Amino acid sequence: TATMTNAQSSDLAGRFSITSGTGATTGLWATITFDDAFTIAPVVQFDCEDADCAGLRWYSNTSTTSTEFFIASGQADGIVYEFNFHIIGGK
Repeated sequence: TATMTNAQSSDLAGRFSITSGTGATTGLWATITFDDAFTIAPVVQFDCEDADCAGLRWYSNTSTTSTEFFIASGQADGIVYEFNFHIIGGK
């Protein structure tokens, strides 16, 4: 389950949390869709906001309309992982 915190999010930066649930697996965990499409795919940087996500290995796939957030390893069941993101360029 992924939950976006929209109050502090825009097409330039934001926060989101992901709750892993039971049987946490690797792969696509969240898709962040931009309000306005970029001309070219921007650079998206993700950062941990809590100690729980420090052991996760993640990667992303970004297009002009969204960025997909993947987990490669380190996930555990029943954890809320907190992240922030910054978007650079692309408009």
